[in-house]
Amino acid sequence: MSGLELEKRLEYAKNVVGKDPWAQFVGIEIEEVSHAYAKVSLVPQARHLNAMDMVHGAALYALADQAFAVASNTLERPNVLIESNMNYMSAGKAGSKLTAEVRARDLKRKLAIWDVEISDETGKIIVLGRGITYGK
Repeated sequence: MSGLELEKRLEYAKNVVGKDPWAQFVGIEIEEVSHAYAKVSLVPQARHLNAMDMVHGAALYALADQAFAVASNTLERPNVLIESNMNYMSAGKAGSKLTAEVRARDLKRKLAIWDVEISDETGKIIVLGRGITYGK
């Protein structure tokens, strides 16, 4: 991929994929994007909590899923997540900024494996996960 093509892919990943309607509705922000990498964040509000006053698993999954989407769409082909695994290690709290970072673990022609880590603002790991994307 040439420098200009990479620049276009990064722009697409950040400003099209990164600003999709669901991500905006949930409140996810794009922090950083580079080839095969994304960092996105969410400051959970009351609406993101479950009955136990912890960040709902669906909100955490949405944050990870958005990070997968942004990172995987920096590649040469549009990508979609086809499988994921999330390990919930700790509880997130309202008002404590959560950051998801996704890095490529293995890039193939059509399939890619990605690692995700969600941490709070103290660096405490909230979620560890892995995803597989398919490039059209």
